Amino acid sequence: MDTPGLRPLGVGEILDVAFKIYTRHAVQLFKIVLFVVLPIQVLGGVILLSTVDDPDAVSGLGEIDTQNDTELAGAIAGTVVTNLLGALAVLLATAACVKAVADAYLKSQPDWRESLRAARGRLGSLLWLSFLYVLLLIPAFVALIIPGIWLSVAWTVAYPVLMLEGIRGRKALGRSFRLVRGRWWPTFGALVISYLLAGVLQALVGAIAAGALIVGVEDSLVGTVLTTGTANTVAGVLATPFQAAVAALIYFDLRVRKEGLDIELLAENVGVAPPDGPALGHEPPPPPRPVTGDPGLPAAGPEAVRPPE
Repeated sequence: MDTPGLRPLGVGEILDVAFKIYTRHAVQLFKIVLFVVLPIQVLGGVILLSTVDDPDAVSGLGEIDTQNDTELAGAIAGTVVTNLLGALAVLLATAACVKAVADAYLKSQPDWRESLRAARGRLGSLLWLSFLYVLLLIPAFVALIIPGIWLSVAWTVAYPVLMLEGIRGRKALGRSFRLVRGRWWPTFGALVISYLLAGVLQALVGAIAAGALIVGVEDSLVGTVLTTGTANTVAGVLATPFQAAVAALIYFDLRVRKEGLDIELLAENVGVAPPDGPALGHEPPPPPRPVTGDPGLPAAGPEAVRPPE
């Protein structure tokens, strides 16, 4: 693997590099999302078909009959379960895409199977991190919207930290907070633009699906579920890898700026581990032996390659 010459990136450069990785490795990234999202969409469709009788309740174009308690309870239960499954699929697909993007950015060919295995192996940690993330954001949003937004941006790279450094739970949130500190506005800007681009793409897919529902499906419950599920799958396949790529690129940019990751990689040819941790599960190599030939040269140990504080 060729060690990349990493450097700080501006907001536009982060988006540009993320888009290039997204397009160059689209097949691998799309496979990741499709492999996760499609089975979940199929399962969610089966649940909806067994709990909802009205096609409009599935498509969102109508209202559930609140006078029928059985239909109402079934629709609510089916919708909740389907949404939870969808959130799980997005979580797993995003984590796997972060791993694939990191491999691509470090000049290694990403493999969708390997990325999925890495995400599946950390599924428990991903769920715990998501639980903490939501739990701690609730009081921030309830107290005032601004603290909630601020914290959500500060914790942007918690999932890359978990996937690439193996730091879990509260420590992953704290690590993300420290990395983003002092770079909150650029991080916010990159996230907003990426979400806007993904939102436009998802809205376009949704508009096509809505047109199909109105013109072709009519009152068919099965047709409505199939059309809605297909639209959700396509939107997820197209949008999830790009948003994961932006988050991964923000993570690398912050580490380059704050920890001299480019110097660290060039000096030691290691992965993406923090200065005091192992590199992607591997033990760090021993420091090079001091150079003694010229007393005017510094020792070639860690102190020689670590950037000034």
